[in-house]
Amino acid sequence: MKKIIIVALSFLFSFSHAQEIERVPMFLARQLCKGSNTQRDLLPIPFFDDFSSHRTGRTNPNLLYWQDQYVYINNVMPKDPLTLGVATFDGLDEKGFPYDFSDQYAQGPADTLTSQGIDLAGLDSTDNVYLSFYYQAGGWGNMPDEEDSLFVDFYSPLTGEWEKKWSKSSPNNTTWNRTDLHISQSQYLQAGFQFRFRNEATLSGAYDQWNLDYVLLREGLDTANIAFDEVAMQYVPSLPFSNGYSAMPWRHFIGNPTGFLSPVLTAFERNLGNAENIATGYRLTCNGQVQEASAVVLNTFANENQSLQEEINWNTTILQNPLLSDTTVNVEVCTFINPTDAHLDNDTACYAIELSNYYSYDDGSAERTWTVQGAGAQVALKFYNYSPDTLMGIAVNWLPYGVNHSTQTLFLKVWNDNGGVPGALISENFNYQYPQYVDSAGYDSFTYHELDNPLELGVGTFYVGWVQSDAPTYDVGNDKNTNNNPAKLFYSLGVDQAWQASQVTGSVMIRPVLRAGKKQIWNGVSYPEIQNQWGVIYPNPATDFIQFNAPASCQFQVMDVSGKIIESGNSNGGHVVLNINQYPQGLYVIKAISNGEQHLYRFSK
Repeated sequence: MKKIIIVALSFLFSFSHAQEIERVPMFLARQLCKGSNTQRDLLPIPFFDDFSSHRTGRTNPNLLYWQDQYVYINNVMPKDPLTLGVATFDGLDEKGFPYDFSDQYAQGPADTLTSQGIDLAGLDSTDNVYLSFYYQAGGWGNMPDEEDSLFVDFYSPLTGEWEKKWSKSSPNNTTWNRTDLHISQSQYLQAGFQFRFRNEATLSGAYDQWNLDYVLLREGLDTANIAFDEVAMQYVPSLPFSNGYSAMPWRHFIGNPTGFLSPVLTAFERNLGNAENIATGYRLTCNGQVQEASAVVLNTFANENQSLQEEINWNTTILQNPLLSDTTVNVEVCTFINPTDAHLDNDTACYAIELSNYYSYDDGSAERTWTVQGAGAQVALKFYNYSPDTLMGIAVNWLPYGVNHSTQTLFLKVWNDNGGVPGALISENFNYQYPQYVDSAGYDSFTYHELDNPLELGVGTFYVGWVQSDAPTYDVGNDKNTNNNPAKLFYSLGVDQAWQASQVTGSVMIRPVLRAGKKQIWNGVSYPEIQNQWGVIYPNPATDFIQFNAPASCQFQVMDVSGKIIESGNSNGGHVVLNINQYPQGLYVIKAISNGEQHLYRFSK
């Protein structure tokens, strides 16, 4: 079931309560499928999958082993993984969207992971056929409650039915545990046997998470002496920058590359077995071309059964070539070890960096959400601009959270620095925008929000963010594998309230987008331009009166940018005239609702 972690005290205002909140990102219970082996040959045993995911981001299960695609394979959700890559179960569908976005309290069957058909013909109970696997509750995500269990079912080709064989409720810790299930009944020791994992969860988001790893099915398994004698990567390597950024504009970077690059890359490895002769190297690829691949660090003794960190002095001059591009360089940084075992997929760990026209702190994956609650609340994220440029807008990773907030308004803002906190406004949008959910673009997508007018920036500190008009939350992705929030993220609980530094660890996924020499500023999802079909408000700007058209049954509210309601009423015959003579100068929004349809008008005085 879902849990919300309140990390700051609530403050009472005349118009709302407001607070800083961190929570797990929110993303129809599906029918449990019948076994089916008609589309491919049966798999032999041993069956093994360690869900190796050697690059950042999220991928689908390997169809060689699995029939469905509902869980996601990743290397960002587990804590202290055995090796790189796990399968994560939660309340998200295969696109990372809520299974049930209409009911935030919906709970029931969620993800499934079903094996392909396996040939167990000719085996019997004396052959010690076991299904063995490791599991972890929660990880970096939400800890399951007692009713949010993980299950294992077996499919019998003889009966054509699934039967539950194991279940586990939450242990309330993130310890990795192993379970061994003996497959001894003759109805399962057949050609076409299958097994599946499934979970029950809150269906309105990424709650109640389980991580799965090292799934092994084989005969003759001595469960008292299971060992994986292998060396593998445990995490992706460290970021190459020394300034805290995970990405920055190429034109800014190439102006002083030696000042931005760390001289050391750190490789994170794990030896699950005996001492090995481990050679660690790195590979750097720029725009698809391998620039260097070199093994430079040796570890040859006393490295058994432990996690290892190897520091590599890498050749930073590779990235100091201005001829690589005029505007964009795509970099892939990998660390690898020599092949010491049969499982080569987890011997390499990589991440991708786009040096283009934006700054970022995050690694591109949201394990949690972050939000401020309260009408008039403001959010500001601190950046340092290394080269004069033009700020065009911001990109935000909006995450759906139980209730659809895509009709709530916000106004982009940019501030200068005032002794380490946001100072005076240097830009403010007068066009309202909304959180934009991207259910078709996959996990961890960003939406681009354009400034009304491009802003010239000099070298120095600036802050980007917004003021929200409504009290409910505007959930933003929070990357828990990096940690820049405490020094860079600020919020205020009203436009006239003091700024507070965030106490939530992680890096919120907000990115300032600059021109940086590019003709096409943004290649991804952009905030859509919304047309008001009920007409326009006029005059605008205004001094004494405004008027607008609306359906006869319309109810409306006039709000200032803090979300405070200034005036409310009903339309009369479809035409509204308001006396604004006593309104203070500023920006206002009119929210008009008729038959469940909402329209927004903006005007200034």
